[in-house]
Amino acid sequence: MAKAATAARLAHHIGQQLFLASGAFDGRSGTDRQPAPRGELASFAGHAIPILRAVGAIQHAQVTQPVVETLIHLHPVNPRAVLLAVAEAVPERSRYVTDPLAAGVVMPYLTRLLAEHRDLVLGDQEGISAFRRLLQAFADAGHAEALAMAYTFSNVFR
Repeated sequence: MAKAATAARLAHHIGQQLFLASGAFDGRSGTDRQPAPRGELASFAGHAIPILRAVGAIQHAQVTQPVVETLIHLHPVNPRAVLLAVAEAVPERSRYVTDPLAAGVVMPYLTRLLAEHRDLVLGDQEGISAFRRLLQAFADAGHAEALAMAYTFSNVFR
């Protein structure tokens, strides 16, 4: 039990550090911080996404949230890899999907995918599966926005 707790703390720390290093925190509304100068986001994403996938495998809400937020921030660099990684990181039946904060991050991301990358969520089999898994997890948890979106796309996912 102690080893699991230590692993969760370590994964949380790594997730937090990548979240801060990515610049995802700088984009939050209400922060008065000046964004720190950053390097090439594509280069950062190339190194960070595999680490985030590994850290995201530790299914604990404190780990999942910074991982998901960082991945979503990296979305412009590689939308497909990010969608698949987010779907892997979000546990389908857990306290995470019942958290309104989690839904407040993931649901706008899913809406953005539909607007900007329709081919990924409607034409790519792995993309469809990942999108569907995320949508179903939040709809099953009873989030109104997820339920409405799932109802809208019920024919697409049959």
